[in-house]
Amino acid sequence: MSVLIHVRRPAFVVAAAASAALLAAAPAVAAPNWTIVSSPNPSPALNGLDGVFARTATDAWAVGQVGETANTEGNAGLALHWNGTAWTSVPVPDPQFRNERLFAVDGTSANDVWAVGAAATAQNQVPREVFAMHWNGTAWALTPVQTGPTGTARGGLNAVAAISPTNVWVGGRSRSGNVLIEHWNGTAWTVAPTPAVNSTINDLAVVSPTNIWAVGGGLVNADGTRTALIMHYDGSSWQRVTNQVSVPANFVAHRGLFGITALSATDIWAVGTATDRLSVDQPVIQHWNGTRWTRVAAPAAPANTSHQDLNGIAAVSATEIYAVGDITNATDATSSGMVLRWNGTAWVRESVAHSTAGSDSLGDVAATPGGGPLWAVGTSFAGGTTTLTFITRR
Repeated sequence: MSVLIHVRRPAFVVAAAASAALLAAAPAVAAPNWTIVSSPNPSPALNGLDGVFARTATDAWAVGQVGETANTEGNAGLALHWNGTAWTSVPVPDPQFRNERLFAVDGTSANDVWAVGAAATAQNQVPREVFAMHWNGTAWALTPVQTGPTGTARGGLNAVAAISPTNVWVGGRSRSGNVLIEHWNGTAWTVAPTPAVNSTINDLAVVSPTNIWAVGGGLVNADGTRTALIMHYDGSSWQRVTNQVSVPANFVAHRGLFGITALSATDIWAVGTATDRLSVDQPVIQHWNGTRWTRVAAPAAPANTSHQDLNGIAAVSATEIYAVGDITNATDATSSGMVLRWNGTAWVRESVAHSTAGSDSLGDVAATPGGGPLWAVGTSFAGGTTTLTFITRR
């Protein structure tokens, strides 16, 4: 695949307010650039999507989490499939008495798709162990994956990049609290040696089998400034890359980079979020030109905005790139899905249709190779404790 973008990332990012009022993320237009597509909600209360992968115009997958109906069960992984006409729910493995959640999905063919996430090991526990499953064209099956170093931290897998049936990479965090990267050689998963960085891998992007990038959680530099984790694989080993993009030391956090997409070795984009000293989330957009990372300005925030977060990114071409996330209304704390587009010169806002049920958020975006649909997926907050799957298309 020429462009691999996933992630992940952030959990169902929706406002807790139950108000149905929504913030318009762009000036009103006759028709939104992005329109809502009907999607299944198997649970009466908990549904949501974190990752999306589009192989063709008639073969796409979206993954996330769904609430179980039986009191003895935990929440389960959710997989939806697009056949060119509609999204349908496809059964996934559901180990008894465990919570599972899928964060990312990618594949090389109609019968070779991987989905990864996190799972609990006992009833009423939060997902904290690595979790992976494979689609063979007929059914999803659990695949044993290495846990990495042990510890008490919350672990899991957030990203997957499938290059071929015998060359797949996944990234996340081990129970030790350090980054975890693993490789599939067609037979088994093995843990790749990495620098001991107390962080997590949120997304992966492949330029070639010997040129792979990973981005992750925010880190504090020696001078007190804050930056995000960037790592690189050169065909032999994974190494941490100096990230020249930092936010001031008085920022509360650089939460990290959550999405990355690579068009070439000299044209790579990554997006994420930083929180300033007023506890306001601000979008971070970074670009790699083959030599260094620089920060690129995001569009100015609309009036009455309290937060902006970017969770995923996908590229159609060097002059057509999309980043997705959410934007929060400062008055009523409702959130709306947000899409930014790079036109080759600047990032601009796209008009996005919003759910009528309440707040919504977009967690990932995928471009179909060959000019097919663009998909963005996430979660809609329907009031109370109910969440729904949220899928938009361009």
